[in-house]
Amino acid sequence: DELALIWKDQREVSPAEVDCFAALLGEAAETIARRCGIATRTSNEVVSQTAPENGVRLAELENRVLVLEQTVALLLERMAQRAP
Repeated sequence: DELALIWKDQREVSPAEVDCFAALLGEAAETIARRCGIATRTSNEVVSQTAPENGVRLAELENRVLVLEQTVALLLERMAQRAP
């Protein structure tokens, strides 16, 4: 169902999906993103594949984003409690 939505241009493709499609189809991730009609960075652009610790680095970045999202949610909650 999700793939059908992508083909019908009813759902945007995530960077991880772009990488997956590129690997499956043997194409460059940039080509897949362009053909999907999106201007998104692939996960390979976020973390270089040449770095041996790329999986660890990506996990660290994902964890930092999670912490930031939680902090923002907490701040928004506190601001809402203060509102008259």
